[in-house]
Amino acid sequence: MKENNDVLIPEAYSDALFDRKLSEKQRRFILFLVHSEGLKTATQCASEAGYAAGSAKQRAYELQNPEQYPLVAKAIDQERRALVDRYKCSQERSLAT
Repeated sequence: MKENNDVLIPEAYSDALFDRKLSEKQRRFILFLVHSEGLKTATQCASEAGYAAGSAKQRAYELQNPEQYPLVAKAIDQERRALVDRYKCSQERSLAT
């Protein structure tokens, strides 16, 4: 995790977040949304990513809408899949513990 103005930014697990067409705020929003695991609302994630408090709710909605931001929606999906795959239970993991 990286620190950014007292906010810890989670590490990316999917390559989708390194698409040059995504802005830095969009990347942070995706990371906060996926890695908060339901502990924070999308609005809170947008605010922490750097979007203005007054528009964070609208921006969170727009960023998750595949019709408005298809690259962001795709990156959210890929990051979620990568996170699940990283912690998925397997026979090897079970035997290791």
